[in-house]
Amino acid sequence: MEGAQNVGAPGIPEVFGALETLSNSMRIVQKTQALQGQQLTLQGQALETQGQAIQAVQSGFSLSSQVSPPIFQSSPAGVSTDIGPGHCASKVMELPAKLVFSSKREELQRWLKDVENFFELNEVRESKKMKMAKGRLPAYLKEWYEKYEEEHGVFSNWESLKTELTERLKVTMERSIARAKLQALHCTEALGVEKYNEVFSQLVGQLPHLWEEDVVEDYIKGLPNSIALDVAKAKTHTLLETQKEAAEIEAFLSS
Repeated sequence: MEGAQNVGAPGIPEVFGALETLSNSMRIVQKTQALQGQQLTLQGQALETQGQAIQAVQSGFSLSSQVSPPIFQSSPAGVSTDIGPGHCASKVMELPAKLVFSSKREELQRWLKDVENFFELNEVRESKKMKMAKGRLPAYLKEWYEKYEEEHGVFSNWESLKTELTERLKVTMERSIARAKLQALHCTEALGVEKYNEVFSQLVGQLPHLWEEDVVEDYIKGLPNSIALDVAKAKTHTLLETQKEAAEIEAFLSS
């Protein structure tokens, strides 16, 4: 019976071997868990470091956007950038209404000075000054401005416009004076037709671009009535013809 009961039962060595195997397995599991824990810790540290780096980069972008330096764009070769004194960018598009030019020559220099003060105060670009000044000129000077640019090219700068405008008004004033003298001239008995013709022709020479019929009309108006009536009947067309007719009538009346 005793021999039958011990058949198949493990001995002490087998038990110890099994326990050692189990112990080794548990140690392996513990080491594996420890390694996994270390890996998780390292991954967590890596993620934390990455997050700090991203935050630092974002903070850097935010700071740079606040204090970013101005960006200058280069201009193509040959194109003026209007940079420097008197060339600063300006949003002003036209002169104020109070700076309209009256067209009186004696007020020209005062007007030019006021316009220059406005340009300086508002830092108007040189390239804009001429068009802005043109906008405050009377109609006949705007026409002169456009005709000048058609014949001579655009005004290169403000100084060139000032010079030409001053010369233009000088001619206009001289023309106005000559025109007034022409209309006030009369052929008196003491002056005579010959002298009248001479003075009248000199004044006409100071007034280019007059209509011939207007010149003839002004001439006849200055003649004595006794001569003017007969000259008008002759229906002459040019000044020379009219002057010749007046001299002949005067000679006839004097004979």
